[in-house]
Amino acid sequence: MKDILLLYTIRRFITGLVGKLKRAVEVLKEDESVEKGNDFEKYVVNLFDNKYFSIVQWSTDTTRKHDRFVESDAGPDLIVRYLPKDEIFCVECKFRSCLFEGKLQWSDPQQLKRYQGFAREKKLPFLCCHWIWRRFVLSRKDVLYST
Repeated sequence: MKDILLLYTIRRFITGLVGKLKRAVEVLKEDESVEKGNDFEKYVVNLFDNKYFSIVQWSTDTTRKHDRFVESDAGPDLIVRYLPKDEIFCVECKFRSCLFEGKLQWSDPQQLKRYQGFAREKKLPFLCCHWIWRRFVLSRKDVLYST
């Protein structure tokens, strides 16, 4: 009976330990993904030569845990000014390591509505920069705002 109790105790301990390890790996993967996303955002910012572009606004990362919703963080990652013509446009940076069900899922419907509303309200063009499978793609999303 003592052997069975000992085996049961060891099994519970190992099961608990495995569960904790799985959670730790998930957190590390999430942190790695957030870090890659941040690195990609910095990469995109560096594509805009200081001679021709200024960064008007750079939103903070909403993956940081806030106790309250921050409205400005719900907008695009960047608002950029093209200095020679004093034109402003929005840039959203999306890092994706893979496709989801064979498609690029860069935004959920609520987030897309926020982007559309922001672009419409501010009357600004909206660019989306995607990193997929080690490839960089820059695309204009006229769906978000159309003059």
